[in-house]
This record gives sequence, structure tokens and C-alpha cells, in this order.
Amino acid sequence: MCPRLGRRCTQFRRRTARPIEKLGQWLARVPFRAMTPDGDKLALLRVEIDSIADVGAITPHLGGDTFRYDPLPAAMVSRRRRLRFIYFDGARLCPLSLAEIMALAPD
Repeated sequence: MCPRLGRRCTQFRRRTARPIEKLGQWLARVPFRAMTPDGDKLALLRVEIDSIADVGAITPHLGGDTFRYDPLPAAMVSRRRRLRFIYFDGARLCPLSLAEIMALAPD
């Protein structure tokens, strides 16, 4: 729990939990083992759900050595979510989007 933020923290946790509740529906369609068009075998290791909020902006000063930071007003704060699947091909990690996974052939 977030004692200092109280209600706002609880609302944030509820909003970020919504994609996790629907994750089971997506995993039913995602192959745990797949094959790329090149013939490499992939194994699903991790599913990442990121919730990102841009709350500030920076402006570099002339010369580029320093910068100015300005917090954004609430109306300009942007939010986005990202769903990413991390597969392993035997040598390295391969982060893939849902569209890329749907194009893979099941193993």
C-alpha cells in the first residue's frame, strides 16, 4: 500500500491491473513455442506489460551541455501501455510484439 498517496495510489494500482486480468485471454492465443520464418525455434520466457506516463519535458540549452526541465500540466500528461513478449532462440532474447507473434508458426 502507499500510505502517503492513499487514494491516488489505489486508483493507479487498479488502472494498471486491468491489462493483467485480460492477460489469460491473450496467452491462450500466444504460442509458448514457435518457429520463425528462418527456421529458428523460439521459447516464450516472459510477458511484459508496461504502463508509461510522460510527466515532464526537457529542452536542451545552447551548446547541449545542460537542459531545462518543465513538469507537464495534467492535461498534457500522456499515458500509454505496451505489451511485449520475450522469447529465447537458444542464443539471445528476442522481444516481440503481439502482431509479430501472430505471424509466427507454432512449433
